[in-house]
Amino acid sequence: MDITQDKPNQRPPRRGPFIVFQSIARLMGIAFSLASLWLMTTNKQTTVVYGLTVDAKYSYSSAFKYFVAANAGASLLSLLGLICIFLPLQGRRKHLSVFLLDLLVMMGAVSGCSAAAAFGWVGKYGNTHTGWMAICDKFSAFCNRSQNSVGIAVVAALLFLISMIGSVIKLSKEC
Repeated sequence: MDITQDKPNQRPPRRGPFIVFQSIARLMGIAFSLASLWLMTTNKQTTVVYGLTVDAKYSYSSAFKYFVAANAGASLLSLLGLICIFLPLQGRRKHLSVFLLDLLVMMGAVSGCSAAAAFGWVGKYGNTHTGWMAICDKFSAFCNRSQNSVGIAVVAALLFLISMIGSVIKLSKEC
C-alpha cells in the first residue's frame, strides 16, 4: 500500500474561526475606512472672512487629499486580502501574502491619519513660529467634520491592526 495516497475520509484542515475573525475585522475596517472617506470628501464649508467669501474643501489640502487616497487604498487592499483568505490555497505562501497586504494596509492607513491629523492640528491651533493662524474658529463645521473623519479612520486602522495580528498568528503557526 502506498503511504502517499490520500485517505478518502480525511477532512481538510479546520479554517473556520480564522476566516470568521479575519472577515469581521476586515469588513468592519473597510466600513469605517469608507465612512471616513465619505465624511472627508463631502466636507465643505463657506464662510465670510474679513469681508471675503472663502471656501474650505478637503481638496484644497494635499494632506487631506493624501488621507482620502490612503483610505481608499487601504480599503481596496483589505478587500483584496479578504478575497485571498477565501482562496482554497493552503500553506505559508498564502498567509505570507495576506500578511504583506495587511502590512501595506496598515502603512497606508496610519500614514494617511498622521498627515491629516498634523494638518488638522495646524488648522486648529496655528503655528506661531511660522506665522500660520488657526482657522478652525472661522471654519468650525469643516474642522469638526475633518476631526471626526480622522477619528473614524483611526478606528479603521486599529481594526486593520487587529486583522494584521491575526495574519501574523496564522503565519507563525504555518512555520
